[in-house]
Amino acid sequence: LLGVTAARGAQGVAQRTSLRRGRADSSGALQLDLGSLAVSSASAGSSMTSSNWGAQLASVLLPHGDEVACLNCDVPLFAEWVEEVVLGNVVSHDVRSDAGVGTGGKHPNAPDYDRWAKEQGMPSASFAQSIVPEATSSTSQLPAWRRLNISVTALHMMQIAEFRPRLQHLWSTRKLVLGYGADPLRQRMDFADALTQLARSSPAFVPANCGPFGASAPFCGALLSDGLERSATEDELHAVLADSFDAELLRAHRFNASWNAAEQRQHVRALLAALKGQYSFYRQTCLAHKTSSQNCEVGSPSQLLGRVACADEDDSPSAGCVYAEVRRCGTNTCGSSSGFFEYARFHGPVQLFRTRADRHKVMGQCEEFSRAAYALMSALGYEARYVLDFTDHVWIEMKLLSEGGGSSDTEWVHADPSEGVLGNPLMYEQGWGKQLTMIFAMTPWRIEHVTERYTKNYTATEARRGIAEEPLRAMLEKVNRRLKFELPKRSWGHGWSTSRAKPSKDRSLEELALWSHFEGV
Repeated sequence: LLGVTAARGAQGVAQRTSLRRGRADSSGALQLDLGSLAVSSASAGSSMTSSNWGAQLASVLLPHGDEVACLNCDVPLFAEWVEEVVLGNVVSHDVRSDAGVGTGGKHPNAPDYDRWAKEQGMPSASFAQSIVPEATSSTSQLPAWRRLNISVTALHMMQIAEFRPRLQHLWSTRKLVLGYGADPLRQRMDFADALTQLARSSPAFVPANCGPFGASAPFCGALLSDGLERSATEDELHAVLADSFDAELLRAHRFNASWNAAEQRQHVRALLAALKGQYSFYRQTCLAHKTSSQNCEVGSPSQLLGRVACADEDDSPSAGCVYAEVRRCGTNTCGSSSGFFEYARFHGPVQLFRTRADRHKVMGQCEEFSRAAYALMSALGYEARYVLDFTDHVWIEMKLLSEGGGSSDTEWVHADPSEGVLGNPLMYEQGWGKQLTMIFAMTPWRIEHVTERYTKNYTATEARRGIAEEPLRAMLEKVNRRLKFELPKRSWGHGWSTSRAKPSKDRSLEELALWSHFEGV
C-alpha cells in the first residue's frame, strides 16, 4: 500500500515544494527543525533532499486486511511484535536472571549516572541503545519477518509529503510505530506555532475561586494541561495526593505565608525529596506491568521498538497520554510471555501518582517528574511554573521569597524534581556539561526566555541557538499575544473542548516529534 516507487509523482511534488518554500521565503518566518530543535529562517529551506535523506518503512497486511507499519524500526523486532502482540502468536523464551530495580530517580545526563546505576544494579545509560536482539526459539525455520511477508520500502523526502496523510491515519488507529529518533520524518514547524503549542500544553493550577486567572481560564477548581483542558479537578488532585503521600507530610509542608525565605526553601526541598523517594525514574528497563510481560523479570534490560498511540486503557480523560513506547524485555527473561510491553508517557497528575501502584513506582522521566511536582506544589499552595530546556530536559521554577531581599520581594527559583535539587541553576552547564541553547519558563498564558539564569556564558548560547536576540524577543512578543487573545487550536478550528483530554490518537505527527525531545526518546 505504501511501497510505491521513488519516482512516483516526484517531479510534481518538487514543483509544489518549491512554490511552498517561495511563499515561506517571502514571509520571513522562522522554522524549527523537529529533528534537532534548531531554528532557521524559512528562506534557508530544508537541508534534506531526495538524494541525501530517506526513511525506511516496513509494512505488513494482516489476515483481515488491516495494514500495520513501522517507520525507521528494527525490522526483525517489528516482525516479532506483530506476530506476538498484534496477532497473539506468543513465542516461549527461557528464563534468565538479570538486573534488579533501583529506587528513587537520577537523570541519565547527570554526572556519574553509570556509576550510580551500577550500584543500583541497573544497566548503564547507553545500555538500552546497544542491546542486540537475541534469537528466539521457533517451530519454523524462517524468521518472523519472512513468515509474515513484511515489505520494506526506502522512502525519499519527496514521497513523505504524499504519504503523510496515510501515516497520520495509521497512527490514529494504532497501526503505525514511529521508530528511532525524535523525528523520523524530518519535519519542520513554524517556530511561533511550536512555542505556542508548548506553552498551551504546560500545566496550570486554577483554584476554585479562579484566583488571579479570572476569565482567562476556561475552568476553575482544576489543574489544566494539554491545551487548557481539565487534567484533574481540585478534589481529584487532593484525593490522589492523599493516597500517595503521608497525611502528616502534606499537612506539615502546605504553604504558609508566614514562613521566611529560608523556611520556604526548607519545605520545598522536603517535598522534592518525598516525591523522589516515593517514585522511581524510568531507566529503559523491563516494567512487566501488563499481561504480555507479566512473567518477565522486572528491572531486566529492555529494547525499544518505537512509539505508538496509547492503548485505550491508558488514554483515559485524566491520563493525558502523549504516546507509548513499545519495548521488549530481554528475550530470555520472560518464559511464556511475549516480553513486549508499552511504557505510556503520561501528562495527567492523577495517572502519574497512580504509577506507584500500577507501574512498580516507576513514574517516568524528567517530564513526568516535573508535571507531578508541579501538581504537588500547586495543590499545597505554592506558585510554580513549568520550564523546558531545548537541549532535552524539563524542570519547574518556584516563586519564593528572595534571600536577602525585603519581606515581600520574590524570585523564581530553579527546582529539578527528577534530581531532587532546589536553587542550583548552573548544574546543567557546569555539572552536566550541557551546551545550552534556549530555556523557556511558561504557563498556558505566557512564555518567558530564561536562559540567562542558567548559564555563565550567555553569548555562547546565543551563538548556538540559531536566532539573534532581537528576533527572539519579537517572536516571544508575538507568541504572548497569541497566548493572551487566541483560543487553543483543535483538530477543526479553535475553541474550548467539551472533553477533558486530548487522546494520543488525535495528536499530529508534528506534535509527536516536538514532544519526543522533552519526553526523553
